[in-house]
Amino acid sequence: FTMLHHILLAAAALFGVFTILVIYRLIRPTVLSYPWPKDEDEYVGDKGKKVILAGSYNPPHYGHLAMLAYLAERYGEAIAV
Repeated sequence: FTMLHHILLAAAALFGVFTILVIYRLIRPTVLSYPWPKDEDEYVGDKGKKVILAGSYNPPHYGHLAMLAYLAERYGEAIAV
């Protein structure tokens, strides 16, 4: 075998591994649960604080509302700027 042949075999093997990983991720995607803790004991001292959520909100969507609702519940007051 020539050096070029070895390089082509290595590239084909690498491409095969990459293809298998992509297919695996399409079949079994990583799903993250809601990222914020629900345990009230974790943030007892935060209730009297004010927080500011800055962003462009362009376009505004339900994700922004979910963040504001969570922050208002956790800290007591959330301000969107």
